[in-house]
Amino acid sequence: MEYPHGQTLSQPPDESLSIIVPSFNEAATLREAIHRLWSMSYPLETEIILVDDGSSDASWEIAGRLKEESPLPFLLFRHERNKGKTAAIRTGLEAATGTLTLIYDADLEYDPGDIPALLAPILDGRADAVYGSRFLSPERRVLFFWHALGNRLVTALANMFANLNLTDMETCFKVVRTATLKEMRLRSERFGYEPEVTVKLGRLGQRIYEIPIRYSGRSYEEGKKIGWRDAIRAMGTILRAGLLETPVTSPESVTRFALSRLGSYYAELLRRIRPLPGDSILEVASGAGEIARHLSQGTRVLLTDPRDGETERLRISFSHRPNMEVAQWDPCTGPFSSPPERFDTVIAFHSMACFEDEGTALTAMAAHLKPEGNMVLLLPAHQALFSSVDRGLGRSRRFTRKSIHSLLDEAELSAERIVQVNFIGAIGWWFGRLFSGSSQISPWQIRVFKLFMPLVKLERWITPPVGLSWLIIARHK
Repeated sequence: MEYPHGQTLSQPPDESLSIIVPSFNEAATLREAIHRLWSMSYPLETEIILVDDGSSDASWEIAGRLKEESPLPFLLFRHERNKGKTAAIRTGLEAATGTLTLIYDADLEYDPGDIPALLAPILDGRADAVYGSRFLSPERRVLFFWHALGNRLVTALANMFANLNLTDMETCFKVVRTATLKEMRLRSERFGYEPEVTVKLGRLGQRIYEIPIRYSGRSYEEGKKIGWRDAIRAMGTILRAGLLETPVTSPESVTRFALSRLGSYYAELLRRIRPLPGDSILEVASGAGEIARHLSQGTRVLLTDPRDGETERLRISFSHRPNMEVAQWDPCTGPFSSPPERFDTVIAFHSMACFEDEGTALTAMAAHLKPEGNMVLLLPAHQALFSSVDRGLGRSRRFTRKSIHSLLDEAELSAERIVQVNFIGAIGWWFGRLFSGSSQISPWQIRVFKLFMPLVKLERWITPPVGLSWLIIARHK
């Protein structure tokens, strides 16, 4: 089904590719490397972004001539001094316009003929990122034992912190969504891009595929630059990316990442409303899909969000789930279809306080509820807890029992159940309100909260006197 306010998963998205080529003193191979890129037939619109990282040979002059000759869109940048491969990638990312980004070294070690195979798992919706593994390939040049051993060691360490089972973390050939890379806090300089992006992709929960690729490695006499010191630096990068910082930068992204770590809490809340959902569910303001991941795969689910960016993330994240559809919808504009399609359950967790006109939004949501269906709401409780984090989440207020009944009456709904939940969270929120002026939720706060999940589960049998949220189940009057 298509919805007038958005795009469903049945419609494939428009994708494009940015190929970033970091280059440092590659005069001997640069022309041939770019010509190999030109010789390919790409399945989507493609641009080449070449970043000369302060070369002292003729690379910059060669790059200028290549730009004039290029049959593809070709962007060219130069660092006045050598800053390192990751710095060159960051420069390329700033200019990248493709929805996907591929890194391609100008040293002839990798074959552009493998690029279509790398793109396929993303284009057909199976993956968010794809790695080209040199160790899975039936064809590769045999080179250094100690270099291969170091690669496997740092790959193993990165796998530990990313909770992955990659065979070749250090591969150059990685295809990642450009928006994901631009959200990341990439702080490395030299060859730290590979371990840093791997750990952060893993922590973000990205779906990663590995594809066998061909590899014709260089010897050090032929110009190879990476060495044992870079392996030591890679280990430091892995520890920093895995332990000391969040994988994203903006306050909104940090909060979204932190909330995505609350899977056990969302599963607990859904457990308390079972068996209400039924055969069809509409979720309002789905955000990053934290709730949807815990809904039954045998149930038809329509995920909606009023924001372009969140809708696109949902479409990408759930493209492999045939029971999931995605549509952009702001309930403040009214129902999204006419006549309104009706669902067994409508779920809105923490979204009502973000809408400018809460009454209009809830009335529109109720229009999509079957006569015997259930409206499930999770609303922030107690105005005394209102803080800068609420403002950062886009909330205008927190709710009392009286204001909840008033809101339900406006939408012609009656409450079947209203209970407070998450006493531990209320205590933590209150301390945060007193001692922190931050407008974002940090991952360490989520880690501390998850330590207390056994106490949260006790609320199945003991209703707390105070809670961070109201859990409401309502029906048509």
